[in-house]
Parts: sequence; structure tokens; C-alpha cells
Amino acid sequence: MESSDQERLLLVHKAFSDAFQRRASDLKQAATDEDAEKVLKNIARLEKAFLLTAQQALDKTGPQVEAAYQAARDAKAAVDKAYAAAKSVAERIAAVGDLAGKIGDLVAKAGGKA
Repeated sequence: MESSDQERLLLVHKAFSDAFQRRASDLKQAATDEDAEKVLKNIARLEKAFLLTAQQALDKTGPQVEAAYQAARDAKAAVDKAYAAAKSVAERIAAVGDLAGKIGDLVAKAGGKA
């Protein structure tokens, strides 16, 4: 089944919204300044992707778009699992970083810009 532009928008929004809501806790738990910088960088990357998504319709289709959408969905599920399992802050930061990359790839392939 092919994903819709609305489903893609919702995924990008949820990824950014969740990361933004978790930032205070993540920053408090960050063991180093480097970890804190990674938290903020990940949120900034997701925010950029969300703002680009709001400016453009993610309406391109095709196998590459669907693969990018599925990779982003899988990365979002991995982030949710990491938080649910109370993984270490370093593991959560890495998972969110991977998600930000996958979301950026989705925006680039479905919308044409990143």
C-alpha cells in the first residue's frame, strides 16, 4: 500500500513533536555537554524537516519514497521503544539522530528538498 502525503506529514510532525516534548527530560539526563548538544541538534534537524514539510507537499510517489517512508516509520518505532524501555540517554540520542536522518531522507525524496 502506498503512503499518502497526509500520512507522511503526520509522521514528520509526530517525530518533531515527540522530540520537542522530551527535550527537557533528555537535557536533564544528558551526561555531558556533548550529549546535550546532540539532543538540541536532533530537535533542530526534526524541526527543519517539519518546516520544510509544511512548505511543500510530500506528494511525490514511487518505490524510493515508500522505502524512505517505511525507514522513517521504523526509526520512529525504534525511538518509541527506546523511551518505553528506559534505554540510556546515549542510546535514545542515537535513536533520535537516526530518526532525524530518516525523516530528512523522506522529505527529500517525497518533497524534493531537504
